[in-house]
Amino acid sequence: MAGISLAPADTALTASPTWERIDTAYNVTSFTVDRGRPNEMGRTDTGTAHIELIDKTGAFDPTNLGGHFFGRLTAGVPMGPLVQARIELQNPLTSVWTTLFRGFISSIQWVPYRRETHANVTIDLVDGLAYLAACEMAPDGSFGDEVFEGNIVFHEKSTGSVDAVQGRINKALDQAQWPAALREIFTGNVYLQETVYAPRSTVLSVIQDAADAEFPDVANVYIGGPRSPGNLVFHGRLARFNPADTSYNIQRWNTGDDAAANADTANVCRLSPPLVASLDDTLLYTSALATPQNIDDGDIPGQYLTNPAEAAKKGLRTWSAENLATFGGVSTTAEVEVLKFADYIRDNYPQPKVRVGQLTIKSRNPSSVYAAATWNLICKVDISDIVHVKTTHTGGGGFDTDFYVEGIHYTARPGPAYPGTLSGVAIPYVELTLDVSPRGYYDVNPF
Repeated sequence: MAGISLAPADTALTASPTWERIDTAYNVTSFTVDRGRPNEMGRTDTGTAHIELIDKTGAFDPTNLGGHFFGRLTAGVPMGPLVQARIELQNPLTSVWTTLFRGFISSIQWVPYRRETHANVTIDLVDGLAYLAACEMAPDGSFGDEVFEGNIVFHEKSTGSVDAVQGRINKALDQAQWPAALREIFTGNVYLQETVYAPRSTVLSVIQDAADAEFPDVANVYIGGPRSPGNLVFHGRLARFNPADTSYNIQRWNTGDDAAANADTANVCRLSPPLVASLDDTLLYTSALATPQNIDDGDIPGQYLTNPAEAAKKGLRTWSAENLATFGGVSTTAEVEVLKFADYIRDNYPQPKVRVGQLTIKSRNPSSVYAAATWNLICKVDISDIVHVKTTHTGGGGFDTDFYVEGIHYTARPGPAYPGTLSGVAIPYVELTLDVSPRGYYDVNPF
């Protein structure tokens, strides 16, 4: 159905492990993948995946000493977590494989069927954010720049080229032994203050704090998909305000309703219902507060901005980002730099923009006129990409609008083999849903 692989012969942090395909020997009945966040506000969550398969030989039975995987899924124990795993999908029109998810086994459940002719196996996966969230920093000198009074300290970076965010993230990753080959870390655009962490704080908290210093919510940390599988990716704020910069490798996809897809079947992916146009108050703000670490109490009021006209209509609805590790920009103080964050929110979020909720794309018969555009998007789209939506609505409305991809969700199950396609290999039914946010929020670069 798809390429499901494990790497039982390698450690959890081997950058290029030896993969062992399991879908060719065991009947995979379904998989799901969930990555990203529901909208543009908030940190990206740990990615997860769920695989179900049928085991007729006891290969995954943790009590079977003769089982194929006994003692191989985590050395020295019959079954266990942190074996690397990946889920791939093959484009039936090009035969090219792409990785939808790369991470680690978090659990395996082996449930024998009542007639004991086979067992149903469930494998749950998590991506690298889970590893970094579980990696707690010890006050023994192996984390941070120094240990002071039992706390882990990362030193201030306030001079030189603005690579402070990149430098701190890479230091934390080095100390967590995260492979250099599995990183895509951009420089950022701010300096960082000295930051002190209590013992047992996680490496992920250091990385997320550094990203928030760049611009909370706008800067993003996530584990990559098809174009950077398994990589820890940090995109700074300019990836949103200047996506045309090719170094970010942000791809653009065209989607639409029947009319839009029929007008350009080779390039426009046909959306499946439902398509929901909505306005809501979920991300509506009439005031904003942003403060750096160590700000004088008397300076805090100056970091609070209000849109008086909108507040009079809607009341005070406040976005806040406090105690940021921002030292400042190239020519700004910490207070001036983070005030730009509040100013951006105050100016851009008092009026809601029309949203589409989730976009749904379903796989197509390879002979369909929609197949090429559909399978290309399904196999290659990733977080931070841009999706253009074009629709025509009854009464004269419609979208002709760009959206950023925030979250990605796959569900897949076995499908039929089509004559002449991949030599009769079965093509899975795949449904992809995308969480998206309006690109219009980023039309004006406040920096």
